[in-house]
Amino acid sequence: MPVRETEAWLLADGQALRDALGVRWSDVDMGLPASPREVERIVDPKKLLNDVTGRVSRTVTDHFGQLGELVSLQRLDSVPAYRRWWDDTRDALESLGYRPG
Repeated sequence: MPVRETEAWLLADGQALRDALGVRWSDVDMGLPASPREVERIVDPKKLLNDVTGRVSRTVTDHFGQLGELVSLQRLDSVPAYRRWWDDTRDALESLGYRPG
């Protein structure tokens, strides 16, 4: 999974970002798009993540794990690249004989 896509996916859920950073900024204040589908249009998601996390004197890598746990999978499901990744992963596992219980 490409790093740039992962960074964009972390921007799909403003509430998760607020919770991880302990801030009350709006999505607009953080420069987040109005819809999760639009995160793939962000030219440099790493820069945006660094800009937002830098406002609380931390680096984005300090928050990757926490953000990964907080980002809503329902919101990520609206992001086309995430949906493709999920479908491809599921298909690959099923082709190897995995059947979820």
